Amino acid sequence: MIPDVTPSAMQGATIGIYGSFEDLGIIVGPLLFGFVWSAFGPVYIFAASAITQLVGAVLVYGIEQRKDGPTG
Repeated sequence: MIPDVTPSAMQGATIGIYGSFEDLGIIVGPLLFGFVWSAFGPVYIFAASAITQLVGAVLVYGIEQRKDGPTG
């Protein structure tokens, strides 16, 4: 999807940034949820996952609104 929505001059940079954040998520995710598991218990992993997904959805919604411009 990245090459479809990115101008051709910026494709290399955007794919590199995406790869960096993907690797960061692979490293930080298990560390964060391992901490939640050891500090609070396995039940709270589901709550932490739900909160993480909600924050991601809000960020994506904000990016989409800014890309479309202000309404009104």
